[in-house]
Amino acid sequence: MTVDVVVVTFDSEATISECIESVSHDPVVSSVVVVDNRSSDGSADRAEALGAMVVRNTVNSGYGAGCNLGARRGTADWILLLNPDASMEPGSLRGMVRYAEGHDALAVVASEVLGPTGHAEPVRRRFPTWWRAFAEPGLAARWDERYYARRQKDAGPVDWASASTLLVRRRAFEDVDGFDEAFFLYAEEIDLCARLRRSGLAVHWVAGCPSRHAPGSSTGALAAAGKVEWARGFRRYVDKHARHKALIRAAVAAGLEARVLYWTARGDRQAAKKWSAAVKAFRTS
Repeated sequence: MTVDVVVVTFDSEATISECIESVSHDPVVSSVVVVDNRSSDGSADRAEALGAMVVRNTVNSGYGAGCNLGARRGTADWILLLNPDASMEPGSLRGMVRYAEGHDALAVVASEVLGPTGHAEPVRRRFPTWWRAFAEPGLAARWDERYYARRQKDAGPVDWASASTLLVRRRAFEDVDGFDEAFFLYAEEIDLCARLRRSGLAVHWVAGCPSRHAPGSSTGALAAAGKVEWARGFRRYVDKHARHKALIRAAVAAGLEARVLYWTARGDRQAAKKWSAAVKAFRTS
């Protein structure tokens, strides 16, 4: 089995070297494709200097659209979707591939993801119900991780997995037409996993194959708008997939309003303003 690595950059010069170097010499890697979403720094030039195939977008078309574009440049059996602020630990990608080889109905393999201090990030997730929707985007992630931790020690199926490091079977990815490009930055992986599972394929998480992630650096220039983009993406997911749309929309909106009240009570007007913008985006998207 071979792997094409696809990385979508946006002002990612600070981290792209470590990202590319962590995969470029792995014997299972056929190609490293970097799709640059009109960075204003030297991300694209740096990636090119490291030997990656670079596709320079004239506009920032979003994460999912960038992944689709990069995936079309390769032909390998599997596609590793890797954030520019993530890097694979030695041997991890080969471990993920070995695991994938033993599961014919598997479409996605997610790895362990370690944060800057070595702590495990919440990767294994469940599809939102109305009561969990209230806790999005923060608490629900931790609840989900504890839920799966009680049931899985080494590997197993999950509803969906966060997208900083995802190994995706090319045939399955192409059969569902890749990412829905209407999702700009957030929730595109929830939508992808939902469609793959609906087609009868599985999404798994596997231990012992960690990647490292410096969260946020790949979206640094969008940090101020991050909560707004999350709200828009999650609203699109709810409208597309949820069985009880009105109930889940109300639960998410209430959860966002609670965050506004919390930060207002704490006297942090900037945080309250960001969450207020997220509430507006969610209600009007």
